[in-house]
Amino acid sequence: MKTRSLGAVLVVAFAVAACGESELHGAMEGMGESYKSMKEAPALVDMKAELDVFKAELEIARQQAVKPEHQAAFDEGLEKVGQLTAQLTLAVDSGDINAARALLEELRDVRKQYHEKLGVK
Repeated sequence: MKTRSLGAVLVVAFAVAACGESELHGAMEGMGESYKSMKEAPALVDMKAELDVFKAELEIARQQAVKPEHQAAFDEGLEKVGQLTAQLTLAVDSGDINAARALLEELRDVRKQYHEKLGVK
């Protein structure tokens, strides 16, 4: 699974570079794809692999700058995502699939909240 995670990160990074997209856009797209895969994961081992990709993309996103008037909200939103991701990691590592699924719902809600706040479609 770790090879798959690293491979997925490299594929996303290559695709972003090849398409000329911004690193932020690529990271957000990667987080979205990993999130969807975690939601659909039949087992914790599958969720764990996608969680590793999600965390790598989150770190890329955290390093990006946005318009100055949006930076504080952007940073705040990613901080909340980071906190939930840490909790999700604990749930997955402890084998608690119900807590993991609940945390994925919270991540969805934070995503919606900050996309609305920042005017992201």
